[in-house]
Amino acid sequence: SDIVQKFKDYDLFLVSIYFFDNKIEGLENIDFSFKLNGVKPMKIDRLSQNNKIISQVKLLNPWFKNYILYFKKLNTNNLSLQFRYGHYEPINLKFIKGIGDKRDYPSIAKKLFNL
Repeated sequence: SDIVQKFKDYDLFLVSIYFFDNKIEGLENIDFSFKLNGVKPMKIDRLSQNNKIISQVKLLNPWFKNYILYFKKLNTNNLSLQFRYGHYEPINLKFIKGIGDKRDYPSIAKKLFNL
């Protein structure tokens, strides 16, 4: 489908963050950084509260700001997503990418777009 083609070159992450300080406008603030296996995202899209993804993912809180991070697709199944704010220590999250019959659960794209 067109949607599969649109996202086939990316590793995508849905990120939901609560900003407790009104001076921080969101991930657009230069003090925030994300890296996937040491590489910065190609693009970051902020999702509006009425986006279809927000309504499908029941764990997302309306007080949070939600983003999709687009990274160039990596040729490895071992992923390390690093998040850093300002001078604070980074947070590292490790994932194993599942594709095809390796995946034990449906992807969010499949659930949202009936692929």
